[in-house]
Amino acid sequence: MATDHTPILTPTGRGSYVDVSQVSLDDILFSYDRCPTEFIDQPRDSVIAAYHEAWRQIEDWLNS
Repeated sequence: MATDHTPILTPTGRGSYVDVSQVSLDDILFSYDRCPTEFIDQPRDSVIAAYHEAWRQIEDWLNS
């Protein structure tokens, strides 16, 4: 993965964002699923969709 790009952040669903190129969806969901519900700020499906959209943006950037 190229490192000379602006990080594309994706929500964790727990109030923070991570660079999508530095963490897997499995890692995000592992933490999400163990988080107390009062700290979850987005539905799980939204977190998954945002992660896939972030990777689509990276692929578009790499292919441009």
